[in-house]
Formats: sequence, structure tokens, C-alpha cells
Amino acid sequence: MGLGCTGRKVRTDIPYKDVEQAHYSIPHHLVSMEKYVDRHLEEIRAAHDGQHTEEWVQKEHKSTFLSWLKEQHIPLEGCPDKDTDTVKKLVLGPSTQVTTWQGYDVKGYRFHTKDKDKKSAAQNNGVRYEGVDEATNSRMQYYG
Repeated sequence: MGLGCTGRKVRTDIPYKDVEQAHYSIPHHLVSMEKYVDRHLEEIRAAHDGQHTEEWVQKEHKSTFLSWLKEQHIPLEGCPDKDTDTVKKLVLGPSTQVTTWQGYDVKGYRFHTKDKDKKSAAQNNGVRYEGVDEATNSRMQYYG
């Protein structure tokens, strides 16, 4: 995971539909939320007793999950601290304020966006990797 380092900008011109889509996907990537996602899907299926397709169930889940989650008053004991904070933010709903960065530090390497890089006099856009050819046991340089 990277850390923004240069060129911080806060944008508020993102369409709400796009922000809502991103907001919806977050709980589906958290292990601590799996049981709530599963429970919500089960409740939808039980309430409609097989009257709808799985595609309909998924659409219903997508459109109602966050409001359902808010109503659950989830006890957050047992959730790791970062998950607790994430769940609290999820329940509040999406924000249309998005922070972007022109540079990121990732595992000791700094990366810039193309626009930021164009402004720089020094260019370093190549990647070199040294590998070993197992057949000949010789070192080889790979560029990309």
C-alpha cells in the first residue's frame, strides 16, 4: 500500500454515483464484514422466498446493504481497530470529497503521475531488473 507524498489535491467534482459505487465495494473486501454481507443476502433471499433470480438478489443487496448495515448497530468489539474505524465511516455514507496525490511512496520507491513527471527535468521512467538465467546460470538485465 502506498503513501501519498507530493501534489495533494482535494477534489469535490466526482459524480455521486461513482463515489457511491466505490463506497459500496469497501465492505465486500473486509474479512470482518463477511458475516454481515452474508446475513444481508440471506435476509433478502428469505424475505422473497425464491421469487427472484440471484441477479435480482444481488441488485437488491447492492442498493440496500449500507442502509441495512446502519440499522444493525453492529457491536464493534472484536474488530481490529482499523476495521472499526472503517465500519464507522461506512455507516456514515460516502463523501464526494476525494484526495488525490501526484506522487506516492510504495515500499521505498517513489512513483509520480504522468502529469507530475512531465514537469520534472529529470526523467526516470525505465525499470531495470537483474535476473538469473537458470539454464546458463548467467546474470541478465531486463528493462521495461
